[in-house]
Amino acid sequence: MSPIEETLVEAFLDEASALETIMADLYSSFEKSFAEDALFWKQLADEELNHAALIQNVKSDPEVSKWFVHDAPDDLVKETVKTMEWATSLVIKYSEEKPDRLTAFNTAIEVEKTAWELHYQSLMTKKSDKWFVDIVQELNKYDRDHLRRINLYIKEKNIT
Repeated sequence: MSPIEETLVEAFLDEASALETIMADLYSSFEKSFAEDALFWKQLADEELNHAALIQNVKSDPEVSKWFVHDAPDDLVKETVKTMEWATSLVIKYSEEKPDRLTAFNTAIEVEKTAWELHYQSLMTKKSDKWFVDIVQELNKYDRDHLRRINLYIKEKNIT
């Protein structure tokens, strides 16, 4: 990777890490708002913080960094920035006015369907012959499938 490419990848990974942190903030606000679901939201918030830390650690190795952004849609950077602005606005909005329980879960579903989250999920489940991919995926093994888990929780708890 050229120095310019390396700088761009690093900047993108910083944005992605910041987005994961904002998502953790959003889920933490839901944890505080809904006692009956607090453990569920806490787990998701903690996992988003783990994602942020993992992304920051990825930056230390150019080969791993490059893998993290390979096969990314062309507009992923733009979409990630837009998602970060949107998620930030949600954190502010819900800190001022608590959403109802169903709105919180629907918001989480929307967040987990964003381009960055889908890309991250794809990276964490994609088969690879690279040793570092196995390590990254193993580190993230229990911190993935948020969308599926949210939908399952809604169904199990009959949240309507």
